[in-house]
Amino acid sequence: MILHGGGRLTRDVDLYSENFRATHERLVAAGFNWDARRREHLIDGVPIHLVGPDSLGGPPLRVSTLRA
Repeated sequence: MILHGGGRLTRDVDLYSENFRATHERLVAAGFNWDARRREHLIDGVPIHLVGPDSLGGPPLRVSTLRA
């Protein structure tokens, strides 16, 4: 949040995806755990939530791409 000018910290990561199934499969293959009850992925105790254009009211205005 702070890197993008936001003023609050969160304890989760929102990951934009247009294809939740493909993103889910890639996250699981990379070692992220899936918590079906909470409908979130976890890595090192950090929840990862997938968000799409419908939950944002359209595509995001700005996207940061992270690569390992």
